[in-house]
Amino acid sequence: MYLVFSSQLFKHCLSQAEPLFMKVAVSSSSLNLPLGSLSCPQKLNAILDISKAMAAEHPLEDLLLFIADNSARLVEAECASVFVLDEAKAELFSFATQGANGEIRFPVGVGLAGHVAQTGKTLRLENAYADSRFNNHFCTQTNCQPKSALCVPLLSHTKKIIGVLQLLNSTKGIFSEDDERLCLVLGEQAAMAIENAVLVAELGALFRGFVQASVLAVESRDSNATGHSSRVATLSVNLAKAVGEKNPKQKLPKNELIELYYAALLHDFGKVGIYENTLTKPFKLHHHELEAIRTRIELVKKERETEYYRRCLSLALRAGSNAWAHAEALEKERLDSELAQLDEALQLIESSNIPNLLPVEDLERLQILASLTYPVGLGKRTPLLKQQELEALSIAQGTLSSFERKTIESHVELTARFLERIPWSRSLARIPAIAKAHHERLDGSGYPLGISANEVLFQSRIIALCDVYDALTAVDRPYKKAVPHEQALNILQQEAKKGRFDAELLAIFIDANVGPASAQTYTEEQRPGNNQEKQGTPTFRAD
Repeated sequence: MYLVFSSQLFKHCLSQAEPLFMKVAVSSSSLNLPLGSLSCPQKLNAILDISKAMAAEHPLEDLLLFIADNSARLVEAECASVFVLDEAKAELFSFATQGANGEIRFPVGVGLAGHVAQTGKTLRLENAYADSRFNNHFCTQTNCQPKSALCVPLLSHTKKIIGVLQLLNSTKGIFSEDDERLCLVLGEQAAMAIENAVLVAELGALFRGFVQASVLAVESRDSNATGHSSRVATLSVNLAKAVGEKNPKQKLPKNELIELYYAALLHDFGKVGIYENTLTKPFKLHHHELEAIRTRIELVKKERETEYYRRCLSLALRAGSNAWAHAEALEKERLDSELAQLDEALQLIESSNIPNLLPVEDLERLQILASLTYPVGLGKRTPLLKQQELEALSIAQGTLSSFERKTIESHVELTARFLERIPWSRSLARIPAIAKAHHERLDGSGYPLGISANEVLFQSRIIALCDVYDALTAVDRPYKKAVPHEQALNILQQEAKKGRFDAELLAIFIDANVGPASAQTYTEEQRPGNNQEKQGTPTFRAD
């Protein structure tokens, strides 16, 4: 007599059977008993344990392989496949087919599984190969010669078809009605697990897309930083793995590696709140400031020329026309000298505007130049250089004034403020704190908090090191040229000796060759924005 399944019978069977599994893992090897030899109540209990395992969160591919393996052993089938419905393409796909390499994909309506997906009805055949609906191409892909077959639809709680479970070649000869009912029960649980796995995968894809879009939004505002966040994330994860290989006690578990990756990817997120004219400032003066100074010098030149003609006219009136030629020659020499001095002043301003190391004598000349004035109205004059312009031109290295440097440094706090608004999962909860500390230094000289070594998170130390390495090597920036790998390591070693970076981390970074193995290498021609205006020695800057 065939088993007629009902909820009452299921409960009765469970009450009569001892639990078979004390612990269920999420891998396909979790149920390793010969399920086919079990009694009906034991099989139902096995279904319960399989369902518990399927409820655990794991990738869709692993889940499908788990379902295929355990359903095959549950009904004693030689070959099992789990196909998922791709509604957008009206296709079934699977990478959980025993004997197949890679993904299998075919249209709904094709083959036994395609027929079940189209009709929603179970198929149980004694000779699948002889059935006209069988897709012979399946044999080629799986090396499975079909005899008996059992295909059941995987239905969601709303009775929507989400896939098909296909079993081939019962070791008993044919599949029974009991096998069909057991697979239908298992299929209901499998459908829910697949729906959950697909939902988790979609949410994961949505999250990754949001993160990548955020990084793109930041880097699109600064072409010199394109790819920086991704490279730092790759460097950071690879360094963490190298540390774990060197010292197993410091090995980060998978969830913390993921946390580190996203913290590194989003470490500069706050730059979206920094004005572009500061974020991408290539010279000490902004373009409009330099143009204003050029205009003032032109006004002074016109003033000198006007005074020249006035003096010439006065001399001519006093001395007569006979003295005009001699007077004009003297005044012309004076005018040329004054105009040359103004041209030299402009050259000094323009050369000081480039982010080179400024000589002391140029600083002194700028101070003298600042005492010059130009006319701004009737009888009114004002200094040729404003105080903030003089301070900008006097910057010893780089292009940022003290105010602008503080503005750039504020990106760290903006990063933390933005990231703290995101409802992170428990496994990613430390991302804001890790990202916020990527500019802290172990000697307390970093920012924004100036915390010391024992307060800087291990992950933040990793990102700090990788961030500076990439900033030094990856691409020319407005305030410095990229440096070779070895020179970057020398700079980092000097900083580590000063106690600013973790010397042990740096040693592993060097020994494991993390930099060249991880970061993108640029040739001179490939460097974005490379031109003759970008000069100067490498400097540490707050980005």
